[in-house]
Amino acid sequence: MFKLSPLGRRRFERFKKNRRGWWSLWLFIGLFMLSLGGELIANDKPLVIRYHDGFYFPILSDYLETDFGGELPFQPDYASSYVHKLIEDQGGWMLFPPIPFSYDTVNYDLTEPAPSPPSSSTARPEPACSAPPSPPAASATSSATPPPPACSPPTMRRPPDAPSARPAR
Repeated sequence: MFKLSPLGRRRFERFKKNRRGWWSLWLFIGLFMLSLGGELIANDKPLVIRYHDGFYFPILSDYLETDFGGELPFQPDYASSYVHKLIEDQGGWMLFPPIPFSYDTVNYDLTEPAPSPPSSSTARPEPACSAPPSPPAASATSSATPPPPACSPPTMRRPPDAPSARPAR
């Protein structure tokens, strides 16, 4: 390591005695080390590709679509079914990170206009409008009430007991 002056040593020892500061330093170091591997946790490129008895590592270097039998000399969109088919037709496979999205991944398969509330990409989205419910059995009292609407747009209303967003003056 490096040699501290006597004053620096005293300051460091005093810092080590401060338990909250000392454990916060180690927590910060741990989170920093974890963030260095962020590309291994969330990335839209596969970690490993097996293609034609060779291994490719797209997170370490860039490959062209033509390297995998494609037609265009551009970087492939590994999430597309076309690239999946190119690689799997040759007996290959791809290993993606646990979160297959990067900070700049564009979602072309939106079910509603952007910006929209977050949703799980692994589950099928609910349709925006559902089919109208089947009418109840006919009775003398239910004939006067109209059926509920088949599609009601979502509303962004504040609950009546919620505080106002603006501070009082």
